[in-house]
Amino acid sequence: MGALASPAEHQLLIINPTNNDPRLSVTSEQGEQQLIKQKPRLLVDDYAMLKQALIDGLGVGILPAYLCKTAVETGKLVQVLPQWGLKGVDVYALYPKSRAKIPKVRAFIEFVTELYADILN
Repeated sequence: MGALASPAEHQLLIINPTNNDPRLSVTSEQGEQQLIKQKPRLLVDDYAMLKQALIDGLGVGILPAYLCKTAVETGKLVQVLPQWGLKGVDVYALYPKSRAKIPKVRAFIEFVTELYADILN
């Protein structure tokens, strides 16, 4: 049996905090999009629970790199289907215009900007 080429060929473990739509949309390195409509084996609302289920071998799922880095390095998790992933999302910091120059607000925005830059790179 050859290697599986598509996420839909696996038992999926999906994080979905709202539990309203368990479908998973993934994108390949070539830009191909695939909407996986199959019922997931496990639907959770917590990344720690998803990570443990993956470590326990219940199926495949998608975790942020910063959450699974150590588990991959120690061999607890193995990356499969590296050519598939989630489309990037934008993160916004919203605040009233009147607070834009408050030092605490500026410091928080700078902190979050640096944090996400480190996580995503």
